[in-house]
Amino acid sequence: MKSLDMTLDSLRLQISQTEALLTNLRLQLKNVEEEQQKLANQELDSAAHTQSGYATLSRDTIAVSDPSVTWTASSEPCLKDSSRSSFQAGNSWKSPLGAEEYKRYGRQLILPQVGLRGQVNLKNASVLIVGLGGLGCPAAAYLAGAGVGELGLID
Repeated sequence: MKSLDMTLDSLRLQISQTEALLTNLRLQLKNVEEEQQKLANQELDSAAHTQSGYATLSRDTIAVSDPSVTWTASSEPCLKDSSRSSFQAGNSWKSPLGAEEYKRYGRQLILPQVGLRGQVNLKNASVLIVGLGGLGCPAAAYLAGAGVGELGLID
């Protein structure tokens, strides 16, 4: 009887230690997930503002990822080669996507395979789907959800 009590006490101790470890692991997981979410938001903000040669203007910084643009003392963009970009000195900067599109396609924008350049390409793309049966109908829904600019549907 005494050995059975010792076994029960040992098992209870193991369970309590395992539960404490599990609680600690859950806390660590929560902290890592929060940190990952913060990094994803920062990368989204960064990707949305600096890819594809577009720049963002804020009170403190100016970020440009296009080597064809230089900055003068008056902080106006000057193009080295005007054939490579769509703006001229003194014009205001225009974001390639609207604020609603950044929200809608945010998960795609953080993917290195898509990014801002890929999303802009999707926005400018046209797709014609012939046949809206079992494959064409869901394909149309997925393409529209991905942000394809113009869909043609023929049934």
